[in-house]
Amino acid sequence: MFCPRCRSEFKKGIKICPTCNLSLEHSLPESTVSVKKSLLNLAIILVIVGYSYFFLIRILGTIFPGLFHNQFVIKSIQILSFLAAGSIVFFFISFYREFIKAEQNELKVTTILTIIGSAVLLLFYLKGIYMVFTGLQNFIIEKHPLLHDLAKSDSVDIFSQISVWLTSLFVLLFFNTFYKQYKKEKMTVMKKAVFWGYLGSAVSFLIRSFSFFIFLFYAQSRVLMGYKNTIYFILFPFVAFGFITIIYFLIIFYSEQQKLVIR
Repeated sequence: MFCPRCRSEFKKGIKICPTCNLSLEHSLPESTVSVKKSLLNLAIILVIVGYSYFFLIRILGTIFPGLFHNQFVIKSIQILSFLAAGSIVFFFISFYREFIKAEQNELKVTTILTIIGSAVLLLFYLKGIYMVFTGLQNFIIEKHPLLHDLAKSDSVDIFSQISVWLTSLFVLLFFNTFYKQYKKEKMTVMKKAVFWGYLGSAVSFLIRSFSFFIFLFYAQSRVLMGYKNTIYFILFPFVAFGFITIIYFLIIFYSEQQKLVIR
C-alpha cells in the first residue's frame, strides 16, 4: 500500500497515511511528480526570500527612517517590494496546483482567497512603482489621465489598507484549514511546523488589525504620530515572532517536499 502524496509504502491493513491523512493506494504510477515538486520547492525558496525582505525593510525603516529619503533607495525598495509580493502569489498558486488534493475542498477555498488577496496587494505594489517614477507618470497622464487620477485618489489608499487586513485574515484561515489536515495525527515535524505557522499568522493578523484600527481612527492624530517609533518598537517582538514562525514553517515544508522529489 502506498500514499499517493508522499509515496511512502505501508504494510497491509493500514488504509490511511499518518503523515498526509490520505487513503492509501495499491500501487503508484511509474511517472513521478518531481518536476512539479521542484517547482513548488522553487516557490518556497522565493517566498522565504520575499518574507525575509519585508521583515528586513521593516527593521531598517524603524531604525534608520532617514534611509528612505533617498530617491534611488525609494525606487529600489518599490521594485523589490513588488517582486517580494509576487513571490508570495507564486507560492500560493504553486501550493494550490501541486500540493492540494481533489478532496481537500476547504483548503482549496482558503488558498484561493489568499491568492486573490495577495494578487490585489501585488497591484498596490505596482502602484507604488508608478508613484516613484516620474517618466511613467507623465506617460500615463498623457495616455490615460483617469488612471492617473485613480492612482492618486485617497480611496485607493483606504482600499489598500483594507486589502492588507483581509489578506492577513485569509493567511490565518489558510493555516487554520491546513492545520485541520493534521489535527487527528500525532505530533509530527510537519504538524508542528503548520501549528507554528498558524500561531504566527494569528499574531500577524492581530498586528494588522491594530494597524488598521490606527489608520481608520487616528491616522491624522499628531499626538499618536509623535509616538510612532515607540509603537513600532513595542510591536517589534510580535512582528519578529510572526516572521520567525512563518519562516520555520516554510523551511520544514521545503524539507518535506524535497524528500518527495528524491523519492
